[in-house]
Amino acid sequence: MAAREMGLDTVPAITARGWSEAEKKAYVIADNQLALQAGWDEDILRAEIASLRLLDFEIDLLGFDAKELLSIETFGMLRRPVGSLSEQFIYPPFSVLDAKGAWWQARKRAWLSLGIQSELGRGENALGFSETVNEKMQPRRKRRNQR
Repeated sequence: MAAREMGLDTVPAITARGWSEAEKKAYVIADNQLALQAGWDEDILRAEIASLRLLDFEIDLLGFDAKELLSIETFGMLRRPVGSLSEQFIYPPFSVLDAKGAWWQARKRAWLSLGIQSELGRGENALGFSETVNEKMQPRRKRRNQR
């Protein structure tokens, strides 16, 4: 119908007779890969690649390099995030702050002056480790508490 609207008499087409489900899925992915400006729904792409792996299809034939495949399977995106944490997040996540730095120490003093004590309520098993892990951690805790 679109071809008629454009005044075309014929439309190039590929008939996928006799193709396996894996070959059909792989063709759809490879065809999109050919278009450099094609956008991806990376969640769907990851799921389709995973289903092709289950069908023992040769994933290398899709046109992605090994880094792209590893990235989509590991990080859920074609391009792994690059750069420092501060470049990615503007401010680095809390877990990487230097608690010994002057800024952090000044902030802690300000909290303490307000009566905020961040160490309260943490308890021995604040992270909810299993009993097995807690038993293995006991010698470390005893050594730490003896210092």
